[in-house]
Amino acid sequence: MWYTNPLEADTNRDGLGDGQEWNVGKTTAPSDTGAPSGAGKPYDTDGDGEPDLFDRDNDGDGVPDSLDLSPISQLRV
Repeated sequence: MWYTNPLEADTNRDGLGDGQEWNVGKTTAPSDTGAPSGAGKPYDTDGDGEPDLFDRDNDGDGVPDSLDLSPISQLRV
């Protein structure tokens, strides 16, 4: 079970607020994230099993979210 810190606006301190990364009560992820949908489940954009709320690299591209210009999508060249 995953829990947030109610005293922190950004539990994992990746520069994205908990409200942006937590999916409680929603049935689908925003269409631009590519994240799997699921009612009440937290987003896991890169599918690594660690919810974005606690993942320091949401898209799994190797760049920490705090430094990533696009933390919810991988740049493919």
